[in-house]
Amino acid sequence: MASVSHFLACGMVEFRQSKGVSAALWSGDADYGWGSGDAFEAQMSNNACIAQNALVHTAYERRADLRAYGIYLSDILQYATYMKKPSDVIASWGNSTGHRRMMQCNTTHHAGVAVAKSGGRYCFTIVYERNNYNQSGS
Repeated sequence: MASVSHFLACGMVEFRQSKGVSAALWSGDADYGWGSGDAFEAQMSNNACIAQNALVHTAYERRADLRAYGIYLSDILQYATYMKKPSDVIASWGNSTGHRRMMQCNTTHHAGVAVAKSGGRYCFTIVYERNNYNQSGS
């Protein structure tokens, strides 16, 4: 799934840059690098999605701790499907006002991605960190 995660992250970089927003630092590997916590959170969300056979937009255990340091995690961007490519998922998020605002938030500097597959069904998830509570995207 690492290559699919890579395509998802690259697609989001292109989307953000096309809107004049910085690319953000991406992590698609839950075990390595800055932002790995974000990728880990994304993967945990995917695991819940697969286990419950439903999209799971839940809070993160570490949200309160991070807010004490001025770090806010966005609600997850999650999409479960049988046949979509990462570029199709990004286009779908871009057509949703709430998701698009998160995708274009200019205070986002780090993000993590994860993709999971179970029984032919894919789950795509992105977690953003931003520097304040407000989502500045349009």
